[in-house]
Amino acid sequence: MQDLNDFLELEIYPVVYNRLDVLLPEFDLQFRQKYWQSAKNNLLKTDGTEGSSGASVYIYENRPGILKSYKASAPSRNLASYICERDAKEWIEAVKFLAEFAGVTLPPNSYNETPEIREQAKTRAKARDIWQELESFFHYLLQHDAAAKDHLKYLKEERGFSDDDIDFTGFGYYPGKERCDAYLQRKGFDKPVINSVLSSFNADDRYNLAIPTGDQLGRTSGFILRNIEPNNKGDRYRYTTGFEKSKQLFNHTNTNQKFAEPLILVEGQIDSKLIEAREIGRAASINGSDLSKYQADSIIQAKEKDLIIAFDGDSAGKIATYKAIEKLLSYPESEHLNILVAELPEGLKDPNDYIKAQGTASFKKIIENANPLHIWLNLYIIDEIAGKNAQFLSTIQQEKYIEQVAHYAALIKNQLIRGRFIDVFMKSHGEHSDISRLTIEEAAAKLRYNQQVEDETKALQQVTLEAGRKLRDGKLTEAKTHLEKYLSHYTSAEIREKVKPYSFNEFLEETAKEPDDLRTGIDSLDQIIRIPQSAITLIAARPSHGKTSLMLNMFYNMIKLYPKKEFFFFTYEEPAKYLMLKILNRILFEEFRFEAGLNYLRKYQAGKKEYNQDVENAKRKLGDLINTKRLNIFSFNLNDIELAEAVKAQYVKDRTGAVYIDYIQKIPVNQSVKGYEVIKQISNTILNKIAVPLQIPVILGAQFNREARASRIGDLHADMLREGGDLEQDANTVLGLLNYNFVEDKEDEFGVPFKKGEVAQLDIKSLKYRNGTPGKIAHLELHGKYQLVNSLEKVSALNYLRSD
Repeated sequence: MQDLNDFLELEIYPVVYNRLDVLLPEFDLQFRQKYWQSAKNNLLKTDGTEGSSGASVYIYENRPGILKSYKASAPSRNLASYICERDAKEWIEAVKFLAEFAGVTLPPNSYNETPEIREQAKTRAKARDIWQELESFFHYLLQHDAAAKDHLKYLKEERGFSDDDIDFTGFGYYPGKERCDAYLQRKGFDKPVINSVLSSFNADDRYNLAIPTGDQLGRTSGFILRNIEPNNKGDRYRYTTGFEKSKQLFNHTNTNQKFAEPLILVEGQIDSKLIEAREIGRAASINGSDLSKYQADSIIQAKEKDLIIAFDGDSAGKIATYKAIEKLLSYPESEHLNILVAELPEGLKDPNDYIKAQGTASFKKIIENANPLHIWLNLYIIDEIAGKNAQFLSTIQQEKYIEQVAHYAALIKNQLIRGRFIDVFMKSHGEHSDISRLTIEEAAAKLRYNQQVEDETKALQQVTLEAGRKLRDGKLTEAKTHLEKYLSHYTSAEIREKVKPYSFNEFLEETAKEPDDLRTGIDSLDQIIRIPQSAITLIAARPSHGKTSLMLNMFYNMIKLYPKKEFFFFTYEEPAKYLMLKILNRILFEEFRFEAGLNYLRKYQAGKKEYNQDVENAKRKLGDLINTKRLNIFSFNLNDIELAEAVKAQYVKDRTGAVYIDYIQKIPVNQSVKGYEVIKQISNTILNKIAVPLQIPVILGAQFNREARASRIGDLHADMLREGGDLEQDANTVLGLLNYNFVEDKEDEFGVPFKKGEVAQLDIKSLKYRNGTPGKIAHLELHGKYQLVNSLEKVSALNYLRSD
């Protein structure tokens, strides 16, 4: 007689056993071989208190419902009773909880221990005995009954089974209901129970090859009946009542084997049995060519770690593999599932065919050499887009490939596997497609986020609908509890996607491809700083000290230093034509030794000066730089957001060198903010919409406060920035500039005179430099007439003039 305790022992505890680490996380259970044991550093005892030493709790395979303790102070506990105390549940609620966890359905009203219920439990036990007896009977008939000779021949000759294979699989011969009934009555089974079991057989006499099916504990619970001479594909199999091929993963039982070896997933039931018979590995069948949601659930819930898909070798098998992978990857838990694909050669349809033709050892090698997901998936995508023997991809095919890579990068939950998958793409095609790894990962993150939002929206809609129904029924408390239960473990997709640690793959790629910081082309300045990538460099000075001249010189110097790059100058102070004249003036003086000056050039351009070949040559050079888009100057009153969009419109990956903006206090904003908030918003826009996402340097002009006066370069400090607290924080590098034309003193403490007048001394101090040592000083000179800034040869003792 089986009461509810018996049901726990026979039906629930053996299933729960293999997932005890999930059920009882408080013990940090470790699987040893025939038992679970709490971790050495876990002091928790079976009574819920802590002891003086760890590893005191055991659960053995042969008694899966008992928490065993060898401590006198903590006696052994029944698992259901322990759950009662741990979760503050009634005993029957604990039983229901365990049944749900195990995926086992409790018999109706099983907790009402009535005579009727007890009788039903007894009947179920007798039915299990009959199923087991029928397996033995069918197996005997297959090997000894004359009526089964064709079926035995089929297995041995067509399928290549040995006697040992047949013994291991338990395959048999189904003789029809009459012979089964007579046999079972002779064995002394109750007639009503016999009738109940035999009513499950609905196949006609063509379906005689009997393949036993088991429950979650591996106990025989039905049969798959095979017609060995089918007229068509749909004429091959029939199933006893209760076996739904789309809802069962054939031969997949909760055994301890899962801790030791991967699961080989195949299409056919006979394939799975033969693989296990030949000791190739653990195998399960999807009962066809389509992995169902129920079957995928079974794999995920069993916490399989390694899955080798070995579907049929035809085109349908490849498509089935692809669909199965996509279905499995949709589960969040697939992060812990390592998928491999074992491909059979064309001409040998399924594992059974291959083993028969090539032998067990050869098939074992195919399993051992199964392709990891990141390789197989890339190959499959290419084959589908361009064909198996394609030598190269067209532009359209390349775009499709990139789209598919982004799609699967979004689906793959395991960061390491996702990284390897993208690695394969980058090494095979990414380097030739003008697309970065970061672009792929950003696209994948966007797709993943959109899918998560869609899933969460549906889930939230279902929760609110249910809460609404409860409210309409007047169940306010239940509605509130229902919502709170969902929201208590809800975390938005946006947060989950954003808050992730910086990955090792990101570190390797970004540091390997990080471009060098830029030189300014002014030697003394290059000795103390370099212009950092993906960051803001601030050049600050009081009005008229030469900030724009310095920026314009750096702009032109970089154009010469980096001939493959394009540079952009956005001016908010001087019109573009005047900046062009200044550059032209410098070119004439520096490269043609022609001392023109701005007044001369203005008159020349207005036709008030005679033709000059040097000027024309300089104009031609300037025109070439402009026409080839290496020198780009913009003079528009763009607000901060428009400026960011304008830079993005001009940006070309690996060609954009740097962006200059003169100067920040002149930039309008697109929102109604005032005072300090204006500079804060502009700074944030430049950093987060230009420098960081485009990974380019931004050189930004700024003004010191008019009240901020300095007689020595050492007196400058970042606090002098006008409304610039956020400027200093957002900038990687801050350079302070002092023009000694505006200093009353004529010489320094050493008696060395300052350069003043047409050629003025400019000193620059690195007020902030994240990539190096701040506080260093560079000495420059500004040739005002020719707009040329270069290094000033001056004694290094000037460095002592820094303020304390």
